[in-house]
Amino acid sequence: MGNPFGVGVVWLGRPLGASYEPALSPRENDTFRTSFNLVGTFDNGWGWDTALTYSKNNYTQYQQDQLKSRLLAALGGVGGPNNDELFSPFDRSNLSQSVIDDFTHMTRSEKTTDLLVLDAVVDGELYELPAGTVGFATGIQVRKESFKVETDDVFEIKFDEAGDPIPVDLIFLQGLSEVDVDKTSFAMFAESIIPVSEDIELKAALRYEKLENDSSIDPKLAVRWQISDQFIMRASASTAFREASLSQQHASSAVITSITDYELDGTPKSPAFVGVIATGNEDLKPEESKNYNIGFIYNPTEDLDFKIDYWRVDYTDLITVENAQGKLIDDPNGVDIIRSDAGFLSSVKVNYFNSSSVNVEGIDFESTWKLSDQFNLSFNASHFISYELTKDNGEVVEAAGSFNVDNFARSMPETKGSFNLNWVGESQRASLNINYVSSYETGVDVSAIPNESSHVDSFTTVDTQYSANFGLTEEAEAVLTLGIKNLLDEMPPRTYIAAGSLSYDPKQHNPLGRVLYAKVKVAF
Repeated sequence: MGNPFGVGVVWLGRPLGASYEPALSPRENDTFRTSFNLVGTFDNGWGWDTALTYSKNNYTQYQQDQLKSRLLAALGGVGGPNNDELFSPFDRSNLSQSVIDDFTHMTRSEKTTDLLVLDAVVDGELYELPAGTVGFATGIQVRKESFKVETDDVFEIKFDEAGDPIPVDLIFLQGLSEVDVDKTSFAMFAESIIPVSEDIELKAALRYEKLENDSSIDPKLAVRWQISDQFIMRASASTAFREASLSQQHASSAVITSITDYELDGTPKSPAFVGVIATGNEDLKPEESKNYNIGFIYNPTEDLDFKIDYWRVDYTDLITVENAQGKLIDDPNGVDIIRSDAGFLSSVKVNYFNSSSVNVEGIDFESTWKLSDQFNLSFNASHFISYELTKDNGEVVEAAGSFNVDNFARSMPETKGSFNLNWVGESQRASLNINYVSSYETGVDVSAIPNESSHVDSFTTVDTQYSANFGLTEEAEAVLTLGIKNLLDEMPPRTYIAAGSLSYDPKQHNPLGRVLYAKVKVAF
């Protein structure tokens, strides 16, 4: 009903557009944390430290949407509270508020997390070696956490007999699953500092962790060698262990994401905002890693130092989530690609999974030069040598230097760095900071698109800040801070992913241009 064209048409649009009042979407975030701590010393000089810490976060979200069933009823002329009103997207001059109220729904969801942690540590000196005293510490930790999600009936994701999520009765939002789970874990550790000689210090540590369904023993060994007054070498090797969160294991949630679909001939369509439904995986294995580091510190003078570190992390069973865009590219008509009867992309289901391996290596560099009692220069940079990951389909790709549009990694420039000039006075200070992000590639084929490039240029910005400390009384002070971010008003480099997508990379660049700010902090 209400179709003035006389033939079947497809309507792509919002029921309530820009001519209507925007919907309010309030958020409430309440956090509570308390800690009780007892410390003391034994008769033999060893110290003990215990703490009981409890924290709770409650996050409530309200979001307005339209009920799919009531909107379809209104399009058929049987909408409204009495099932007798029409909503025509082609003629809204007679659209009544009662029809709008009938197909409008304010969703409500509440997420609650609780964490209770008991820590107990003892430390002291074991015995004397020719080079010094051997220090030792050991302790335990008991951790209990819970995760709960509650939603209204409309917003709740329910599942069919096959375990697949049933679409919620909303046209835009995709819903949440209700969850109420908890888990308890136990850990104990021991570590020691051993002066091997006057120039060599060794640190050894061991951590045992027991989960409800798994356990792990992780060692660490680190050495520091004072080769000369100006030159120090340091190295370490360790393993680490991380279990999946309760949300990753049990919750199903959905977000609206810009996804590019494709025509039958492979031509990309304009991106559309569709639901990406992430489903928890109770079979997730704990994530494990092997970590290596070797570095050098060089102090040619008391006022100048250079630090360089090479590091490598080899992950096994990395906990991550499938990439919705990559999943659609791999199989546009797969079982997890949900389309309407007319063939339009509706949503994409993604799952948390364990990537078989991710191997990362890089170099960090840092230098500080004290020019005088008031001025100093500092420089730091990080560079990815490689970020090799295994996608959910088994393909191994290099993520460093790429936007990573089709895998679970974020956009990843190879190099980031900053240069800082600082001045410190008696009650004032100022700084000038230059920030750099290197160029990278999107991997998108733009050969048939005029004036577009798969290359994202490097981005350099300048920030400056000044602060002054004012003594209000003997016990109170106020600090005034003035600053400018992106002093030269640089615009972010253009990043083309698909027609209609954002023209910049929000994970690496800021589109705001020059930003001025001021703040006052009062302490008493």
